[in-house]
Amino acid sequence: MRARVTSADRGAGAAAHSAAAALVEAVGNLADAAIDRVLLTDERVTSAAEAKRSLAGDEDTEALAGKIQRVAVLAVPLVRVLARGARFTRVPWVLVASTAFSIASTLRAGVREVQVIGSLIAHRIEQDAKRAGYPVKVPVVDIVEIGAGGGSIAWLDQIGTLRVGPRSAGAVPGPASYTQGGTEATVTDANLLLGRINPGYFLGGEMPLSVEQARKATAKLAAKLEMSVDGAARGIVRLANANMVNAIKLVSVRKGHDPREYTLVAFGGGGPMHATALARELHIRKVVIPPAPGEFSAWGMLTTDYKQDFTRTTVLRATDETMSQVYRRYDELERDAMLFFKHEGFDPANVVTARAADMRYGGQEHTVRVPVPDGQPALGDVTARFHERHESAFMFRIDGPVEFVNLHLTGLVRVPNPDLTAFAPAAARGNASKGRRKVDFDEDGIHDAALYERARLGLDEEVKGPAIVEEEASTTVIYPGQRARLDRIGNLVIETGV
Repeated sequence: MRARVTSADRGAGAAAHSAAAALVEAVGNLADAAIDRVLLTDERVTSAAEAKRSLAGDEDTEALAGKIQRVAVLAVPLVRVLARGARFTRVPWVLVASTAFSIASTLRAGVREVQVIGSLIAHRIEQDAKRAGYPVKVPVVDIVEIGAGGGSIAWLDQIGTLRVGPRSAGAVPGPASYTQGGTEATVTDANLLLGRINPGYFLGGEMPLSVEQARKATAKLAAKLEMSVDGAARGIVRLANANMVNAIKLVSVRKGHDPREYTLVAFGGGGPMHATALARELHIRKVVIPPAPGEFSAWGMLTTDYKQDFTRTTVLRATDETMSQVYRRYDELERDAMLFFKHEGFDPANVVTARAADMRYGGQEHTVRVPVPDGQPALGDVTARFHERHESAFMFRIDGPVEFVNLHLTGLVRVPNPDLTAFAPAAARGNASKGRRKVDFDEDGIHDAALYERARLGLDEEVKGPAIVEEEASTTVIYPGQRARLDRIGNLVIETGV
């Protein structure tokens, strides 16, 4: 039976929304008052950024934080009562409460950005089809991780279906082939049984692997599955690859990016062993394996730029009249960025900034991140980028009003690029070949694959699949029909043939 909506319901709904809006405005005014108080009473403070930093530990700030919390405690129940009376109306009282309390704690902590009223959540952790996850209200690097490494354990679920990961054997005891006490089959054991890993050259020969122990561990699974040991090993690798393909789709297809338009960069000890199979599945034409792939993450950490993000919530309808406010807010963010990097000991002249904005159509809850050019770009240029990004992410665009929600500015101080000439390969000398061995390439069958030592490959020396390129901390699998060569800085570039 449908509930009948009366004029009293509508009145209660309108009152609930008005109360929520009034609470948000009141809390925002309290936060602004704290900044204004510092600017007016302390001659040493000349900017809003300095005022925000000076709030930490201030006695008046503690009083203000308590006042904000009391406002939330008193007002939120009223909003809830009004919302309950309006059966058709949803009022975000939880957001209002959490916003009020977060501003109070923000004032106490002296965080640079105090004005966080109305900011929308861009990322969540532990979110899946069954769980809403936890919102993250700070800029983050969007990384998807899955349990599909070399130590990922293969196991059977309650109905006898083969699974791989997320449980891992780790480094100790490690895969069964490590002979360190591991007894369960892992992805590394499966690759070893398929001939992709050289048991005598693991870690450059410092840690020989036991094919016998890998076979013994995999045989227990194979017996339960009523299949051969090699068949079980192929199944383990297929499942690991499927997990990795799904992870790539999470950061590409599901966000409006076509993986066919990108190059896949694979690193780590096991990444190069699976990358070419993933690329074929996703129709990616090129795979790049950097020099020293086993140490590539650590190398990246040492050479990454210094970076700081600055955000200001600014809910404005995107019109020619409001663009001046947007420009002014970006100028304030840039001043904050320069003060921050100067305080950290960097020369502001070396700071590079990039702007972006979270935008949405009027009435939407979710936003789309849009790059914003420096200077004072025309409104049409910014909204055109929004329409394009929105259509790419959600497959549609509408002819309607557009809003700014959050303004972002990223400050970067570049770290000098390392000299990559040390990785430049010499001219081909024809001594990279290491012989041949039987390798199982799954659907492409078992082949007598050519073996190469990566360190001895020459510039532009071509490797034709089926082949295996070995190095001390990694192994690269090149399928039949694929071709690989070293470029001028030592990257192994693979053409997948798709």
